Amino acid sequence: MAGSRDPIRPEIDGLRLYSDLCSPRTPGPLGYLDAGDPDVAVNLGDTPGPLGVRDYADPAAQRFRWMPPLNFEDSPEYKVFEEIVLNAQVKKAERRGRHRVTSIPDAELDVVEGKFKLRKYAAKKCRALLLQARTDLAKEQAEFLKKPKSDQEKEKKRMKANGEIPVTAVKPKNGVGITSAYRSFEYDRALWQAYVRQKYYPMTYSERSMLSCWEGGQYGWKATESFVNFISKRKAAPGFSNHTNGIAVDFFTIEDSHRLQAETGKSNDDLKRLNHRWEKSWLYRWLQKHKKDYGIDRIETEAWHWEFK
Repeated sequence: MAGSRDPIRPEIDGLRLYSDLCSPRTPGPLGYLDAGDPDVAVNLGDTPGPLGVRDYADPAAQRFRWMPPLNFEDSPEYKVFEEIVLNAQVKKAERRGRHRVTSIPDAELDVVEGKFKLRKYAAKKCRALLLQARTDLAKEQAEFLKKPKSDQEKEKKRMKANGEIPVTAVKPKNGVGITSAYRSFEYDRALWQAYVRQKYYPMTYSERSMLSCWEGGQYGWKATESFVNFISKRKAAPGFSNHTNGIAVDFFTIEDSHRLQAETGKSNDDLKRLNHRWEKSWLYRWLQKHKKDYGIDRIETEAWHWEFK
């Protein structure tokens, strides 16, 4: 919006740029975060626009995405915030009727393949599913290559128009598998914390640090609400994932040397794009076709995450 501030506040290791250090940009009576607001610091990235030099409206304006200070996780404020976020995410899951699951005894688990385990009935189904998927993949690839070259090209062209990947693009050996299955509560708790500290908190820091004191600041009520919503689309609270319940798997597939796996990206748009890409894969189409045979279905937010009923 012309005349309003760039919603990025410079902050490096706790240092901020204040208005007494920077000249104000284009003035205007537009209210909160308006250029004429004497209580809001000037922001880097304000460049020429319709209202003059440093107007935010310039679409070519260079933007800055600020990262939290080094060792932010050691600060008392962050530790309290992380605990509040975790508790809020737990309550959100409980309101949806979910129940926390503790670690499952090893006697109730069985190996799917490699190091991956599930509850015994789910492990049996998953082994059968992977065997059938790999068998069908080899069969479909062989049948496709028997077709005349002209027919192969027509089918590839048709699939490309639909954004789909032909079966021959899937790696013949080890092109289908899983990257995650059962996770103990202790492991999932450590994984949640690692994701939050190493990925999700830095990814959302710029927006959160711009929240005003009326909104509770970067550790207040609005920051908590938005952060919980952001995390919940990517990582369940410890104990509330069906990975910990021993009935969920994350699949992977390799197509045209590109590995599709559990990856949520850096934004909501990234997550949407990654899900869309997964939904065009051969493995996803196969899973949709055979999901009733194995009593398995995906979760809405992740096309690679499937759960046995």
